[in-house]
Amino acid sequence: MTVEAIGGVTNIRSALARLHGAPRVVGLCDAREVRYFERVLAPAGHPWFVCDADLEGEFIRALGVDATIRVITELGDLRAFEIFSNQPFQRDRSVEQRLHRFLGTMSGRKERYAVALVDALATDRAPKPLLDVLAYCASGS
Repeated sequence: MTVEAIGGVTNIRSALARLHGAPRVVGLCDAREVRYFERVLAPAGHPWFVCDADLEGEFIRALGVDATIRVITELGDLRAFEIFSNQPFQRDRSVEQRLHRFLGTMSGRKERYAVALVDALATDRAPKPLLDVLAYCASGS
């Protein structure tokens, strides 16, 4: 199994073209991206699974605030998160909202944190959409 980050939902067509001939293709998308996946994957017969509302939110809920902050600390970004959290627009937001926004504020941060958050996650706490993708891949469907 290979996981390929496509660099944004609008790249789904080119990613599918690159994967042409792959034995199976399955998608994982954010709730707001479903229409793109419906237009591209459904006609090609490829399934997809949907995160509520996105994968970062799924990871934050699955890990919890404390464990997510531990990951940020381990990656050396705690001070950056504290500075971000102290910005006027962020102060009134919940910690979960600030964590979510922090994960998407810099180019490459989502990808870097995706790996670290998965590594920190106990298998029995994995988000349902991710488990659904893995179950589909394991089923041989």
